[in-house]
Amino acid sequence: MSQEIGLIGLGRIGHNLALNMIEHNVSLRAWDHSTNTCNRVRTICPELQISNSIEELIDTLSSPRRIMLLLPSGDNSEQCIKKLSNILEQGDLIIDSGNAHFRDTERRQSRLAKQGIQFLGLGVSGGVQGARNGPSIMAGGTTKAWGEVSPILESISARANGTPCAGYIGEGGAGHFIKIVHNGIEYAVMQILADVFELLYKGCRMHADKIAEIFYTLNSGSTASYLMEASAKVSAIRERGKKAFLIDFVDDRAEQKGTGSWAVEAAFELGVSVPTIAAAVQFRTISNEARLIKHEKNNPTDNISAPTFLPKEVTPFIKSGIACAIASAYAQGFSLINAARDQFGTTINLCRIAQLWRSGSILRGEMINLIAESLHGESNYANILSTSHIQPLISEGIIPLRELVKTGLSVGLPLPGLSSASEYIDSLNQLQLSTRFIQLQRDYFGNHGFRLIGQDTLENGPWNQDDS
Repeated sequence: MSQEIGLIGLGRIGHNLALNMIEHNVSLRAWDHSTNTCNRVRTICPELQISNSIEELIDTLSSPRRIMLLLPSGDNSEQCIKKLSNILEQGDLIIDSGNAHFRDTERRQSRLAKQGIQFLGLGVSGGVQGARNGPSIMAGGTTKAWGEVSPILESISARANGTPCAGYIGEGGAGHFIKIVHNGIEYAVMQILADVFELLYKGCRMHADKIAEIFYTLNSGSTASYLMEASAKVSAIRERGKKAFLIDFVDDRAEQKGTGSWAVEAAFELGVSVPTIAAAVQFRTISNEARLIKHEKNNPTDNISAPTFLPKEVTPFIKSGIACAIASAYAQGFSLINAARDQFGTTINLCRIAQLWRSGSILRGEMINLIAESLHGESNYANILSTSHIQPLISEGIIPLRELVKTGLSVGLPLPGLSSASEYIDSLNQLQLSTRFIQLQRDYFGNHGFRLIGQDTLENGPWNQDDS
């Protein structure tokens, strides 16, 4: 099987993946629409053969051609794929490695199949570092398409215990669907860690470097992860040439590229509850809305005044509380995967998904290792919160998590990640929810009916009876 790839898109991810491929003896040719980008990459990677046009790139490849796209999702990808469809021939393969919506992937697969062109949708996680040193790769499409490029993709992927973190997920848009869920969990965990920072910084008036020390301490055991390490590093960074911390100068209007919202949309379609993922998406949205309190420009709040509450009122609950919250976020994501596991031709192997995320992925860490171990050999489960390695984290952490939420809310600090994670667990632990009251409300004004306990038939309440 030929080890030849044509790469389109030489941005930060693209050129780092190119360097990775070259190191693994992949015969690589590339092209980018930006001349400046091409010139810059030539200085970084002089051994990379860069074509002057997309047509030239295609002409230099042997048949059947394999073209990998590393482009932003949306119109850029759409236009490039349309152009390729007019150039490529039957048997050629397009590999979309961007953050595409899985429905778009399936639409493109269907359209191109009529021309005999194969299309593989890759979910790729790891950012710039992953592209350079080995990402986590989730593939969706036909097994034939995967088989043609799996040796290349496995060779450039991250390794966990010697096993490539690259694998086939299922047909259609399976790979991009799993990446969407991955990013939804990522949103949720990032918000949880941001809540912890806020609780310590505003609530305890703790210096950012002290918070960094706490994050470094948390980067062990069940809470050890790439995102925890990143949180520790960004907490302690100071503004260039100043003693103040960078966090005090950062505009809080958060951006998002859509994958988090797509995860929430998929959850609504499938009837799955993902409150922490949804809260993380919504909090980024609210960060861009008008505030009731005006903020003076260039006047960062870097003065550390008297604490609202003492660190000792919070820190004893952080380790176990955060482990519980993060487990809750992962459980929501895996419940979403579970709901869709039979929709992509072959049943999605949940344990395999966890294994693919163990290295290279932004979600890599001890939590995903525990999930992989818990799911190994298990086929029947309602929620990963009840699995062998995760259930103890919930039992030990739910009370500390509630304490963190209670402490923050008592002084008016919004903690959407922590509070929604706690509510998800507490809701699943109730024998009866307040929704039984909603059933009566719906019947009162809409005659929708309600079920009595132990019955499947609908009843109506005596709302029109005369009380006299």
